[in-house]
Amino acid sequence: MSLRAAKVMLLFEGVPDVPALEAVSGLVAHRVSSAPEAAQAMASFEPDLLVIRGDAAWQRHVVGRMSEDRRPAVLVVGGGHEAATIADEWLSGPPRADEAEMRLELARHRAKERRRLARRAFVDSLTGLPNRRAVIRTLVREAARARRSSSELALVLIDLDDFKQVNETYGHAGGDRLLRKVGAALRSLTRAGELCGRIGGDEFAMVLSASAREADAAVRRVRRALKSVGVSATASACVLGSNERLRALYRRGDGLLFAAKERRRLLPRTTGETPTAHIIAGATHAHRNEPQVFSAEWPRMLDSHQGGA
Repeated sequence: MSLRAAKVMLLFEGVPDVPALEAVSGLVAHRVSSAPEAAQAMASFEPDLLVIRGDAAWQRHVVGRMSEDRRPAVLVVGGGHEAATIADEWLSGPPRADEAEMRLELARHRAKERRRLARRAFVDSLTGLPNRRAVIRTLVREAARARRSSSELALVLIDLDDFKQVNETYGHAGGDRLLRKVGAALRSLTRAGELCGRIGGDEFAMVLSASAREADAAVRRVRRALKSVGVSATASACVLGSNERLRALYRRGDGLLFAAKERRRLLPRTTGETPTAHIIAGATHAHRNEPQVFSAEWPRMLDSHQGGA
């Protein structure tokens, strides 16, 4: 995209003091003068570049709330070190007419690289699936959306069966090959509005807007996809309760997964059946005596994203 097609949002109060930027030929400029106005305009205008005054706290706040992988290019004019930390390009004062376009292009180039690196931080390098950070971010975001719209949200946890034996028999290189195969299978079954990622080792998770019945159908999809590549897995599916915290949702799903793995271990191998645990929201009393063994890291990360929610 050339600058002639770019949309620029100018977060400035009062009299325009960046005439050289507004005069760049072909730019579509939109000026806002307050944080609420900026938040509303961001959704409708969808700018390619933001130009802000670095000495205005509310402007820095607007930019600081945006995620690295979604934030437009940011050109900061003025301000000190704090302002420079959020800038893709920083100017001590308004640009001269002969440098305005070059500065905007430079900001866009650096923003493109910033977003590329930010996206990599949310991808598992082995499988190419979203990683644990991406799953948690999506879970937190979708939980907030579900509560606003009174819709349902499900978390599916998936654990590969006997993966330790794969590593012991074929080495870690063999285990990595299997994980890449699983990643491809899970990626192929993921539908629009769903996210399926690797959360560590041989553990995977799916976040989807779904009722208990739909979440159970998603589990069956997962098992069929993995079976097609010769992999067996155990899964749990939980629907978020109306007042349930995400930490509790994860604990519930992980406890059910552990219980299902234990039941599978006790089943005769001749059955060839891998049990799937699932539970609807609000029915936790039926499972309160089941073992609750879970990774400590997930709840801690959920706490940090949700303030303990």
